[in-house]
Amino acid sequence: IKIVDKDGKELYCVALYSPDFRKVIIRSKEKIKNAVCFESEQELLLKLKEIILEQDPDLLLGWNFIDFDLQILEKKFKDYKLPFTFGRDETPCKLRIYNSFFQDSKADCAGRMVLDGIQILKTNFVGLEDYKLNTAAQVFLNDKKIFEGDDRWELVEEAFKNNPQLLADYNLKDAELAYRVLEKTTALQLSIERSLLTGMPLDRVRASIASLDSLYLKELR
Repeated sequence: IKIVDKDGKELYCVALYSPDFRKVIIRSKEKIKNAVCFESEQELLLKLKEIILEQDPDLLLGWNFIDFDLQILEKKFKDYKLPFTFGRDETPCKLRIYNSFFQDSKADCAGRMVLDGIQILKTNFVGLEDYKLNTAAQVFLNDKKIFEGDDRWELVEEAFKNNPQLLADYNLKDAELAYRVLEKTTALQLSIERSLLTGMPLDRVRASIASLDSLYLKELR
């Protein structure tokens, strides 16, 4: 989960969360709890890549992760002429963005599966009024984001300038909420079970015809 300015042009911080690891990488000169601080976007990006390679996750998960977060990160890496490589070899991550109800955006990252929390819920028939992170957190966790509402971008800007600890806390909680929603709904676990059953990759379990073919053609053969 990453935080940018309202126009998506300036990168402020990135939060990483799992049950046994939590860290924010933020642009700040202050000392901040659960965070490492840098003055430049370039240093932030390099640290992000370093942490991902050190932690070596099998899954990269987020909320609106591919269509928003990864698109902005890809552009930032290109702007600084840095290799956009989060995988287990030097192959650049490749995004395939689709604006179609029938086809989800995808990210190829060598040796890792990249999934979007919104897609996981929809794929597993979890219905919501809307698929904003705050809505999902309230419905399934009885919790909510630190900043919410239409004016949250103003609160983000104010926190970045005057209260970076609050911004780091906000960013980290967003990352934690995304993880907890998927855990509470068991939607990710269901995707894993569907993948094991059909032999389809985790990011293709929604493909019903391909899943049917994969499952039954082996039996017919």
